[in-house]
Amino acid sequence: MTTDRARRLRCAIYTRKSSEEGLEQAFNSLDAQREACEAYIKSQAGEGWHLIRTRYDDGGVSGGTLDRPALQQLLADIKARRQCPRTAANRTDSSNPTRFFCDIKDLLAEGRELVSNLLRL
Repeated sequence: MTTDRARRLRCAIYTRKSSEEGLEQAFNSLDAQREACEAYIKSQAGEGWHLIRTRYDDGGVSGGTLDRPALQQLLADIKARRQCPRTAANRTDSSNPTRFFCDIKDLLAEGRELVSNLLRL
């Protein structure tokens, strides 16, 4: 009854690092966060999860505010229905991950889901 096409769930990854230290490295914290989230999304391929190519990375941006360029772009893309029903974020995004995920979940459009390798809300 459900086709593979109908089950395909587009997923985005959001990463953040509060300081610019180390971002000049060929493989940095943002890459490590993305790699962990990519692996999780890949593990869910049987459930129809598919990673989109657009990157949402905020390097050198404080987690104390939701006013972050890549995060705001992701939220705008979700609201415009250009992007995913599922968004993966690495658990290291915030010193208070529960608050971060609750704040973001409130901003997501109905029918969207936020998934983390720490929390599933």
